[in-house]
Amino acid sequence: MSSHAEPDFLIIGAQKAGTTSLYEYMVQHPAIEPASKKEIHYFDKNFYKGRWWYRSHFPKKNRMPDKITGEASPSYLFYPGTARRIHKVLPRARLLVLLRNPVDRAISSYFHQQQKGVEKLSLEDALDMEEKRLARYRRRMGHGWLSARSSKNFRRFAYLTRGLYAKQLREYLRYFPWEQLWVEQSEIFFLQPARVVKEAFRFLGIGQSYVPGDLKPRNVHHYDQVSLATRKELEAFYRPHNEELFALLGRRFNWDSTDS
Repeated sequence: MSSHAEPDFLIIGAQKAGTTSLYEYMVQHPAIEPASKKEIHYFDKNFYKGRWWYRSHFPKKNRMPDKITGEASPSYLFYPGTARRIHKVLPRARLLVLLRNPVDRAISSYFHQQQKGVEKLSLEDALDMEEKRLARYRRRMGHGWLSARSSKNFRRFAYLTRGLYAKQLREYLRYFPWEQLWVEQSEIFFLQPARVVKEAFRFLGIGQSYVPGDLKPRNVHHYDQVSLATRKELEAFYRPHNEELFALLGRRFNWDSTDS
């Protein structure tokens, strides 16, 4: 598989934050060749399959003169061990991150799992049980260089954990400089997709004057309303974590309850 290119960029998260739309917009650019599918999940659940398996999902090099390629697996941002693995395999890769209000992200993730038939608990019970659940799955997981033990349930039920963005970005900053990270607020992307995707093109060093012809939102779902009390509890939980994120980024996002 050495005839296949390795990815130049990865959209690493966050889940339920617009990564499908961003990827579908980006691969319309004439300078980007898409992978065989958006989410390959090599660095979290398929790492044991090896580097050549991973490269088989990307275009052959002879199709890539003056072009780049990449994939989008939104669990990479939060899943333990992925930052180190990505750096080991792709130390020069550019990493793109969309961050959605973690309250909305957690609620959306819960209803997504419920609609799939995976989640049987109420939202409130699932949030209360999260740490106990994840501790059980974490004990079964391995994060070594060639560990084959990943956990589907760890990815499924990490509703609150996925929204601890500062902690996750700090793990990536252990291995990558800021120059290789691009971070944007999902809510701005939802409102101004053309402007934000052009900023992503600029970050990747390709022609930022190009505007994708199809900017329809992808993977959009509508869920039940949650109680105001539950939402307020989530806002309180995330408030210090969001402040830590804003300090890390040096800018604030509009995640107040009035903007959610």
